[in-house]
Amino acid sequence: MDRPMQSLGETRRKRIMTVGELSKSFPVPAPWLRRVLKKEARRSLRALDGVSFDLYEGETLSLVGESGCGKSTLARCVAGLYRPTAGSVRYRDRDMENIARLNLPERRDVQMIFQDPYASLNPRWRVGRSIADPILALEKNGSRSEVDDQVSVLLRQVGLSPDDAVKYPYQFSGGQRQRIAIARALSTKPAVIVCDEPTSSLDVSVQAQILNTMSDLQDSLGLTYLFISHNLAVVDHVSTRVGVMFLGRLVELATRDEIFSRPLHPYSQALIGSVPSIHNLSRPEAASDGAVATAIPSPLNVPTGCAYRLQCRHAVKVCEEVRPPLRAFDGRQIACHRVEEMGPQ
Repeated sequence: MDRPMQSLGETRRKRIMTVGELSKSFPVPAPWLRRVLKKEARRSLRALDGVSFDLYEGETLSLVGESGCGKSTLARCVAGLYRPTAGSVRYRDRDMENIARLNLPERRDVQMIFQDPYASLNPRWRVGRSIADPILALEKNGSRSEVDDQVSVLLRQVGLSPDDAVKYPYQFSGGQRQRIAIARALSTKPAVIVCDEPTSSLDVSVQAQILNTMSDLQDSLGLTYLFISHNLAVVDHVSTRVGVMFLGRLVELATRDEIFSRPLHPYSQALIGSVPSIHNLSRPEAASDGAVATAIPSPLNVPTGCAYRLQCRHAVKVCEEVRPPLRAFDGRQIACHRVEEMGPQ
């Protein structure tokens, strides 16, 4: 992991995808007896609450936050696997929901790598079939021998042997299975790959190998990554830009260097400061900056106004009454009423 990813200034600033005011809710019914006896109404959990950002060609945009903040739900909405409750995801000005529903040609351009390589591959299918399946589903032309040749090329690209095509997933380690999952994602020659914590279930040494493989593929194929992770060390290594999420909302979006060296949102400061790194070794108190030791609210009962206000030492009356919009400030985007007053901590 010694080769850093490209900086924001080195990316081509051509927008490839736009996420606009994206929201996603899931029904959470009360137990049957409580609904019948106490007449409790059905509730819903809002996993995403008005998330907006642009994705640019050739970059790696990472989304970070605690478990339950909506990262994986966002990944599935972007990939067209979930239908948004409100808002939209547009790929090259085409609605991603329509692309997925109608199986339009652009469907092949956006693929996904899932978190668990043990669950994402069909154990009854040989590896070659798993990799070839998207090709056969989305590209109706081509002979079987041509598809087999493509599978062999893909296996070589991810560091495996063409002979592995006849094997079953149980014959591979976790890292090798994730390489197979990467090959499957590459099979339709995508432009965007959504990576939902692709290394979280792997050993640290294997993580480094997979990340380097993904970096090399990005450089050689011109890929764009939307990278979902809770591992800040991994995010620091791979990212061009970083978005910080809290309770289904995007609270800060900036370049990797800005987020890790000078986070401005109180939650970003608490999150970055909570993990020892080269950026905060000299600041052991960083984890408590701007944060109050109180439980994070339930997604079923998000506070009014700013969702982070119950944990924030800087919260005032307006934070309780008005939801802060994501707005431009100091070369980044941030959702905080008091950022001008607080400055970097």
